[in-house]
Amino acid sequence: MARNEYGTMITTAKKLHWEEFLQTVDDKSIWTSHCYASGDPTDGSKTRVPMLKLGRQEDGMINEAVSNEEKDEAFSKTFFSTP
Repeated sequence: MARNEYGTMITTAKKLHWEEFLQTVDDKSIWTSHCYASGDPTDGSKTRVPMLKLGRQEDGMINEAVSNEEKDEAFSKTFFSTP
């Protein structure tokens, strides 16, 4: 339920920000708005979240989240687990 609410909040914020941006478009920013609107909607498979250091293991090695799946699991545990 929290994840759905969070996703809805992000979608709403993006929509409001886009609408506010379009209301401020002028002669100088019209090309920028065109590029945003007609650009490729994907990120080109670029990694946006850097490697995460999750703490030290008992043997002193640093536990890291490198793959997107590991990062997803780390974020989910951090943001959505109950104490």
